[in-house]
Amino acid sequence: MFPDPRFWNTAGNTVSIWVLSTVPQLALALVPAHVLNHARLRFALFFRMAVQVPYTPTATKMPPEVVPGGFDWFDWFDCEPTDVAPHPR
Repeated sequence: MFPDPRFWNTAGNTVSIWVLSTVPQLALALVPAHVLNHARLRFALFFRMAVQVPYTPTATKMPPEVVPGGFDWFDWFDCEPTDVAPHPR
């Protein structure tokens, strides 16, 4: 795998895409974070809630069948949970 030039090309592409996407997003996220944490900003709580409120319905409307620990959603597909551990023979 390591001597293959396609591996190094792919690894280089992955790292460059990561750098080109992560660094600008982080830099752009620090600007509103600094503004929201500034003590003299009026209605700071409103702006903080405006960012968080769209994520709230997703978490609160999660159906109980999909909550971790329950396998009730297997009934939707008429199947049984599969044991992934190999059985001794």
